[in-house]
Amino acid sequence: MIELPQICEETGISADYWNYWGVLALHLKDGDYVNVFEKLGKKPIPFYCERFRVKPEEIITDQNRDRIMRLDELVRDSNALPSRYSNQPDDAIQQLKSNVNQVIRIIYGSTEEIWFPEVSQNPDE
Repeated sequence: MIELPQICEETGISADYWNYWGVLALHLKDGDYVNVFEKLGKKPIPFYCERFRVKPEEIITDQNRDRIMRLDELVRDSNALPSRYSNQPDDAIQQLKSNVNQVIRIIYGSTEEIWFPEVSQNPDE
């Protein structure tokens, strides 16, 4: 197993992964939506294992397996949002905010404060 930097004890996920999401979150907080979706369209968020340039078997454990799978689902969804933004901007913005909230909790644990409390935390709503 390869040791990644800043592993959160509760989740087994590296806090370094937040760097990719944090930039988007800051622009979302500022209401700079066009910039968010332009950046996301030009430079998609990397999948967890891609970010660290490792093979899955080198970092996935029983503790973090489900979380990494969920992170990768959120990456797929978020990377697809720029094409939706031009036709459904409000929907794309709300979805990305929800995804950011979920990523925070996946990385840092269930007690971490979310950035966008106004957005539903239930991905099925």
